[in-house]
Amino acid sequence: MTTSYPTFEPVVFCESAEIRARLDRLPEAQDALFVSGLPKEFFYHDYHADDALALVQTDRGRLIRFASSGLADAIGIDPRTGEVVYVVNVRGAPTGFVNSSLPQFTRTVKEVIERFPYYAADAPDDEIESASNSLQSIIRSIDPPALVPGRFWSTFIADVEIGDLSTEDVLAADDGE
Repeated sequence: MTTSYPTFEPVVFCESAEIRARLDRLPEAQDALFVSGLPKEFFYHDYHADDALALVQTDRGRLIRFASSGLADAIGIDPRTGEVVYVVNVRGAPTGFVNSSLPQFTRTVKEVIERFPYYAADAPDDEIESASNSLQSIIRSIDPPALVPGRFWSTFIADVEIGDLSTEDVLAADDGE
């Protein structure tokens, strides 16, 4: 098992005139995609940035896909609202909310990674609860709507609460075990 903890690494995408034009009202999204970067990887649900941006058709219209995840087929941005959403690869399935904006998404991932480790596999309930409360506070301080039940980050918190994100589990998953 690896002993190195997850770290935050940004990835910047190659500019596309078509995608830049779709984000003309969202300069913070343009900056996140083309200048400051988005998370390259995140241990939760095997999130990883795609090699290139792509347009995908969903129930919300055309989204700009920037990542893949084991939880969903795609993670992208709605160019009309600036929201980060996930798309389940099931015909007719609705998109799900992740964060209110790309900067909030990036900051949430970065701070959740920086808070790691959360607890050991044999941690008592009060330690797990403390980690959950700490992570909820982090997420709430960045983007309160992200914690509405049934959303990406509220599901993350639920997984923390049931003990699924112990140090050992995260590091073993990172090793591909």
